[in-house]
Amino acid sequence: NGNDNWSPLEEALYWNVPSVIESLVKHSAGIKNLRMAAGLGHTELVIANFADDGTLLDSTESVSWPFGRIPESRSPTDPVNIVNNALVYACSHGHADTAEALLDRGAQVDAIPPVVHYAATSLHYAALHGHLVVAERLVSRGADLTIRDKQVRTRAEDWAHHGGHFGLASYLKNAGTEDAST
Repeated sequence: NGNDNWSPLEEALYWNVPSVIESLVKHSAGIKNLRMAAGLGHTELVIANFADDGTLLDSTESVSWPFGRIPESRSPTDPVNIVNNALVYACSHGHADTAEALLDRGAQVDAIPPVVHYAATSLHYAALHGHLVVAERLVSRGADLTIRDKQVRTRAEDWAHHGGHFGLASYLKNAGTEDAST
């Protein structure tokens, strides 16, 4: 389960390594934060981190990072950043229902939260990993198709293409245009 700051399961989720994730879960790796629950698609556990009024519970852990202290300007304890970070994980791992639950509880569809390696949106990560259903839901929730990540300066469409998901890249290229239905 790693140390108090980071765990092998968090590392596997961060880099999206399904075989390692599966092995760690099989060996009872602990789920210690909202981001991990979202990345694993445990929607019920994600929802359990919120009060009835939709606010994040005080007991929800802040965003952690294995490479030293997160600058306070990135606010790792800010509930908005915690929820947005979890949204990236849900989308990166293809958990559409979990993503919807987070969006329903205030996650921002176009956020680029702190401590996301390539500083990109949830749509970028869904596209990179070929999650068409997630991408469609994000687009239906108003995801901005023109946003470029902060590191390599490309759009979600480009990430889909890079990941070899050419149908998804085409969908993203055409989404929101009059020709999207053809």
